[in-house]
Amino acid sequence: MSRTTLASTAAALALTTAAAAPALATDLAYATHIPSTNVTVDLALQPWADRLEEKAGLNVNFFWGGTVAKHGAIPSAMRDGLADMGFMADLYGAQDLPNSVLVTNMPLVNLDPIVMTAVAAEARMIGCEGCEEELEEFDAFNYNVFSLPSQYLMCREPVTSLAELEGKKVRVTGVLGRMLAKWGAVPVAMPVTDGYEALERGQVDCTTGIMTFIQDYSWWDSTKYVLDMPLGVFAGVLTMMSQSKFDSLSEEEQSALLSERARMAGESAFAYSDKSAEARELAISEHGVTFVDPAEDIQAALEEARLAEREENLEQSQKLGATDPEARIANVAALAEKWQAIFDETNGDKAAFIEAMEREIYSKVQP
Repeated sequence: MSRTTLASTAAALALTTAAAAPALATDLAYATHIPSTNVTVDLALQPWADRLEEKAGLNVNFFWGGTVAKHGAIPSAMRDGLADMGFMADLYGAQDLPNSVLVTNMPLVNLDPIVMTAVAAEARMIGCEGCEEELEEFDAFNYNVFSLPSQYLMCREPVTSLAELEGKKVRVTGVLGRMLAKWGAVPVAMPVTDGYEALERGQVDCTTGIMTFIQDYSWWDSTKYVLDMPLGVFAGVLTMMSQSKFDSLSEEEQSALLSERARMAGESAFAYSDKSAEARELAISEHGVTFVDPAEDIQAALEEARLAEREENLEQSQKLGATDPEARIANVAALAEKWQAIFDETNGDKAAFIEAMEREIYSKVQP
């Protein structure tokens, strides 16, 4: 056999071997403080990861429970190359993310977490001067954003009135802390993951949180009384991604990631909303938790807080250095009306609402 023939044969074998070999998957390190038992894992996050693998061979490695980074350390973890994606509540990084936190600081503008999931995304991802820039400091961008359901006050002893709340130490973050302080409580700034130990040791009398947290973090072991009055939604849950990592991906991989932003956010929000009712029933039926009705004075205090929300947010946003806060606060209120109308038009249908978010927000935003 001639040298030419041998070379040709070797080249053909090499091509055949390369074609037969499986393509190497691209790994994405996803850091989060939530446990692997969180309601979004089976209903939103794992299905999202499965679709990315099917579409583009992306392999999402989840690091649960803050094993890589949690809370306010998520942005710096991406900047330092410890994570490619991260999930965080922006209030834990308020000093670094003042333009994002401005949206979170309007928990009473609309109490529907599905409506506020769309508001949370559009208010940050379209026309928000300052939102992109503050994330660029960490080589990151918002992959998607969603809202948690309403917060509740969960206590070791019954709290139904302002008099009963007076002097109570409450684990809380952000704007709810300022609101409860006005009502006579003593806010204790503490991450949600530290709540169980603080309640068990009596370091705090109460905690604020969404209904699923009473199950996720076993707060029902200590908080046997829940004030049955929504204190406002938390529309500040960010999934961020490293810009450098995104830029390093193939066009196919980038396209797969972008095509799944709205669905992952919507399914996360609906999962929390749907599971809240289940957690409430389980707390009552199996853990002896009692939901107590609010007295008139505390209901009136909540209404006063709703009316004062914009002015107080303006003052706080100015202190934090947000860009053009007055106009942006007005925009959040307008978006709440826009998305309430869309929610009504879609009759609360999950697929239709996600499609609307894709059309109105995510299809218009490129990293």
